[in-house]
Amino acid sequence: MPGMLDLILKAPVFGRLERASRIPGAHTNPLLDEIIDRLEDPTAPNNGLVQIAQDMGFYSTAAQAVHLKEHWLNDPPGNGFWQGINTEPIIRKGLAKACRVFRKHGHPFEFYWVMAGSQNASEWQMSISLAHKTTLVIFHTPRVPCQLPEVDSKTMWLSLEENGAVVVRPVHIPDDPLAPPEPDGKKKHKKHHKKKKHDKKKGPKPGPKKGKRKAAPRRRR
Repeated sequence: MPGMLDLILKAPVFGRLERASRIPGAHTNPLLDEIIDRLEDPTAPNNGLVQIAQDMGFYSTAAQAVHLKEHWLNDPPGNGFWQGINTEPIIRKGLAKACRVFRKHGHPFEFYWVMAGSQNASEWQMSISLAHKTTLVIFHTPRVPCQLPEVDSKTMWLSLEENGAVVVRPVHIPDDPLAPPEPDGKKKHKKHHKKKKHDKKKGPKPGPKKGKRKAAPRRRR
């Protein structure tokens, strides 16, 4: 039997969306208008959610796009994480709203996936919040099984009761070979080059510039 994912997660595509929103001027890029228009028009040809993501470069491999198509959108039916829930219109409208908030305020995206309840629960929502420095987007879904081995996250932690004791531990995340490496959470410090001080004791003292002579003092008569 597969294990269950922890209650909070950042999917690999979230990082790609966040990095794209941090490019200077991204909120005024005409591509953002195109994304919003396509998200709000699901009936147009070649305008599926997966196709939009591929066209905009958020999925670089076919395998990544298949994961969104089969597991998140349940297409074809039978392989989705949440059977019986039509997730695509919720995602489309939620992302369109998030893009509009980003376009208006310019606060870059921060995405999280928060799970609660059993796998058979029916609550599936998106929340979009304008925070002080970010546009916070959260997917609120029922829990799902994890088919991959799990490793400790380097950037997220949980405080919970486990095996009869309250513990604080890293979030367990899928060890996905297609996912980019997770940041280690450490700040990179810039190296500061110290300016060399000139030693006044060393070297000859600068003399008067050539071509200029000091005027001799006048004698009183």
